[in-house]
Amino acid sequence: VQTFGEGLGKFGEGTEKVGQSLRGVSTTAAGALIGAATSAITFEDAFVGVKKTCDEVYDANGQCIYSYQQLEDGIRNMAKEIPASTTEIASVAGTAGQLGIKTQDVLGFTRVMIDMGNSTNLAADDAAIAKFANITGLAADQSMSAEEKYSKMGSTIVDLGNNFQTTEADIMDMATNLASAGTQVGMSESDILALATALSSVGM
Repeated sequence: VQTFGEGLGKFGEGTEKVGQSLRGVSTTAAGALIGAATSAITFEDAFVGVKKTCDEVYDANGQCIYSYQQLEDGIRNMAKEIPASTTEIASVAGTAGQLGIKTQDVLGFTRVMIDMGNSTNLAADDAAIAKFANITGLAADQSMSAEEKYSKMGSTIVDLGNNFQTTEADIMDMATNLASAGTQVGMSESDILALATALSSVGM
């Protein structure tokens, strides 16, 4: 009986320690759940902004060919690949829609803008690139995917900024100012960006 009693005492002490350990785990788990819930709510708020500026795409038969769900899934997947939260990505996507980027091009444009925001002095939600693309007709170009056409333009801007006495933001400011006149006289996007770089390099 005495041995049995001692065994029960040790068992009781063990369960008390386990209980104390679980209390710490429970607090941590509760904090994680609250953090996850807050992030989810913040993302939902940001995604409302995307819905305000982007429309679902329907074909001639009224079938939805590009839905909000595809946009949402694309944003969530992008957050796994780049150093930006779903909320930050959704914010840039909302700005893209506001600037007239087609719904099916929003994810490609957003990806390029966030990459440029991380590697240049251009902000991820800077309107200059979208305005430039709209004025020159690049936004309407269907010969390549959205990500490809905006990636090429982004790469060009970064390369020019790295190799000339100017910054990417200055190049885009000048290029946006030249875009309308340049397009009217038959200049390509590359021509306009090159001229903008040359002018901004000499302080104009």
